[in-house]
Amino acid sequence: MSFRKEEKLHIHESQLLNLLNWLYKNDGYKLYDTRTVSSTYFDNDNMQMFKDSEEGCVPRKKIRIRSYSRKEHK
Repeated sequence: MSFRKEEKLHIHESQLLNLLNWLYKNDGYKLYDTRTVSSTYFDNDNMQMFKDSEEGCVPRKKIRIRSYSRKEHK
């Protein structure tokens, strides 16, 4: 089983330029082209996988179908 660490940050728009500058100075780069992500999640009648996720249970599982499509530039 692989483990990953994910952290979501809330950046106020007034701090966006600071974040972009930090990324540039630390050799950050865009990994993927702009795209639309569609996800369909599956669970049981008791919503157990959702509840486990909300409660932070480890290990937990998530069953989903995910697809990616590039955004059309017009």
